[in-house]
Amino acid sequence: MHRWFRRVVAAVTRNGSLKLVALVVAVGLWWGVNRQNVVERILDVPVQYQVGNARMVVLRGPQRAQLTVQGPASVVRALTPDQFLLSIALDRFEPGARIVHLAPDMVQHRVPRIRVSRIRPAQVTLVLDALTTKSVPVQPQFVGTPAPGYRLTQVTTEPTTVTAEGPASLVDRVHAALTEPINIHMRTQSLQTTVQVGVDSPEWRVVEPRAVRVVVQIEEVTEAVRLRLAVEAVDFPAGWTFTPRQVEGTFWVPRSKQALFESDPPQVVARWTGGTPQRGQAVTLTVEWPEALRGTIARWRLQPDIVRLVPRWRK
Repeated sequence: MHRWFRRVVAAVTRNGSLKLVALVVAVGLWWGVNRQNVVERILDVPVQYQVGNARMVVLRGPQRAQLTVQGPASVVRALTPDQFLLSIALDRFEPGARIVHLAPDMVQHRVPRIRVSRIRPAQVTLVLDALTTKSVPVQPQFVGTPAPGYRLTQVTTEPTTVTAEGPASLVDRVHAALTEPINIHMRTQSLQTTVQVGVDSPEWRVVEPRAVRVVVQIEEVTEAVRLRLAVEAVDFPAGWTFTPRQVEGTFWVPRSKQALFESDPPQVVARWTGGTPQRGQAVTLTVEWPEALRGTIARWRLQPDIVRLVPRWRK
């Protein structure tokens, strides 16, 4: 027993001066830290509304609040507002005006040795509304105009509507989902693009889809040209002809193609497709284009657009 005690004493007293210095330093640090004055500081922090599973939205309520925090001076001086968050749970409230009392336990932070002593304001009045959805049409927005001699002829979107979400009491304020501006300045060709969309009411937001595909049709400006054209018969049965022999055609010709159109106009054809011919039977007319004009003229009208069979007169 005495031997064991002597060993313990020897272990404790070995390097005694170093151990004494370490003890003095530790006590000094403990005393220095704990003797710091507890100070207060006011921080302007953000307010967050937690809706949970509630279909609820805040129409009116504070976005920031003032916290009075307490703690050691060295810790308090280093604090920043983004280290704190005042969180208000809304899942127990119904729509309407509601008074909420603010308490320190609503504040979220991870700063040790800091205590929230006061919140200003001590209470807030929130205006809550039920959350609802609405299908709204997509409305493309444009910047600029096509090049001279060209025009925007058609715009389509896919999809044509999107689903928006917002306060039920403001549902009548939402009329359309607007696309990001699409640049068509000095364009001479059609384009397809995918753009983001947003609703025209700040209290509402697009839920799905948040992007749409927009097809913009740009065509060269056309002018109506009227011609009287003879109808050519193709593969008609023997002993039969048709009436009338001429039709009036209206063609919407791009300005850059008008000279070519006038020098080499299209041909109007009545093509017999077979069967037993009968007097008065209708044959639909078609337009055949010269190679240089093929695919350049998208719109035309023939009057009439049919001819009718008649027996060929025999001498």
